Amino acid sequence: MMNLKYIFLAIVLIFSLSISGQEKDRNYTEFKRMTQVIKNNKRPSKELISKYSGFVKTPNEGAPTFFKEDISRFLYINDSIIGMIIQTSTGVSMSEYVKFFSVKHQTLSGLELSEGSDHPQDIPEYSFQEYKIFDNKLIETKLVSWILIDNSCVDSYGSYKEGYEFGDCTRNDIVYKYYIIPDNGIVKQIQLDTLNNQVRKYGFASSKLLTKEDLSQYSKKELRLIRNEIFANKGYIFRSKDLKEYFDSQGWYSPLSDNANDKINIIERKNISLIKSFEDY
Repeated sequence: MMNLKYIFLAIVLIFSLSISGQEKDRNYTEFKRMTQVIKNNKRPSKELISKYSGFVKTPNEGAPTFFKEDISRFLYINDSIIGMIIQTSTGVSMSEYVKFFSVKHQTLSGLELSEGSDHPQDIPEYSFQEYKIFDNKLIETKLVSWILIDNSCVDSYGSYKEGYEFGDCTRNDIVYKYYIIPDNGIVKQIQLDTLNNQVRKYGFASSKLLTKEDLSQYSKKELRLIRNEIFANKGYIFRSKDLKEYFDSQGWYSPLSDNANDKINIIERKNISLIKSFEDY
């Protein structure tokens, strides 16, 4: 009898493993089909979205009727990982966030992308955040803020006094942040050298992704300095006499190595490429 019992348990175990394996294969096949749909810039079915991300468009019971949430975009990372950008609205404010999930129904990471709201023009302080995504590999967020610097412009309620308008008595700040989307779907922020970037003449080349408009005002001589200042900030030892003399005169420069390529981050690498194209034009 004991032998029959063990045989029965073995059969049950083998059957369970077989069913589990079939389910796993089916999940992988479905998920891969969904990734290919997204890769071709199409929208997968609601059933697949709900199954693998847990996202349901209908608000939870008890949620305010003015609250809306929907998927605005999908990101193809690889055949095992997908990104989903979700837009939420409350009537007076709107925001977007991204989350990355895998074939295992597992949320890997998430990030707030944008945020903004209706702004009364008589209130001096305001902020909003926007974003860009590059090649589904790099995220740029841009936080724009107006900060009150002169209290004499506002009344006791924090509103502008008569004769003032939005933008008066404020300081406008812009903060860029960058995040890498690696193949494992766990978003990682790029740490920028903000201290040195502030004392460098062209520190902006290491602080944000540059555009053609950013560079159009500079001569080829200046462009060469902007590009090489990125390397100088990593301690590169220059062979060119003019560059060596120039950077030796900069108080922040510390020559360390004749190879700084491994210290250049993705932001700087993209900027170097763009600057070089302007130099060669």
